[in-house]
Amino acid sequence: TEIQSHAFSECNTIECLTLPDSLSLLGDYAFYDCNNLTSVVINSVDKFGWCAFYLCRKLNNVSFTSPIDSLGSGAFSNCLDLKAIALPQGMTYIGNYAFYHCPSLESVKFPSTLETVDDYAFGGCQSLKSLYLPTNLKSMGSESFYYCSSLTELDLPESLILKSIWDDVFTGCKNLETITLPFTNFQNGVYTNVFRGCTRLNMVILK
Repeated sequence: TEIQSHAFSECNTIECLTLPDSLSLLGDYAFYDCNNLTSVVINSVDKFGWCAFYLCRKLNNVSFTSPIDSLGSGAFSNCLDLKAIALPQGMTYIGNYAFYHCPSLESVKFPSTLETVDDYAFGGCQSLKSLYLPTNLKSMGSESFYYCSSLTELDLPESLILKSIWDDVFTGCKNLETITLPFTNFQNGVYTNVFRGCTRLNMVILK
């Protein structure tokens, strides 16, 4: 079963959605700008297209019932009412802009299988208060958590490797006070502007 690109874009009468077990493709912008969509149950998706739920402003409940390998770029970008998300085990990759500018997002539960958070994935999630990154995480893209201005503490896992924290990852996290870095893994140091604008940062622990 496939849902093609833009299939339900701007369908403003849809309020609840359950995707079937047999879904092989969720196309690009499939449910783009469904203004009254509040709840989504994702049973299984083989390929998650770009911006599938982009600009679903009232979406506040998303649940996954089966493993999904990756989350498409911009999947839930600009879902203004989304407050919490629990990502399923088996997921290894979160695409760029996946949760970009979800200003109400306070909590993210990452699966232990996660390896990559791509560029801008959680940029502008200004209500995100805590960040518990899995121990298998290997790479964080540019500006992946920039302007998450409610973050106060950060402990990066030792699995992060050389050249794996790119520019501006935590730029503008103005309430960040304490960070713990697995510094021995970064033989060439930390990339440009990683903590730029973290004006309350007062403790850095290198491990």
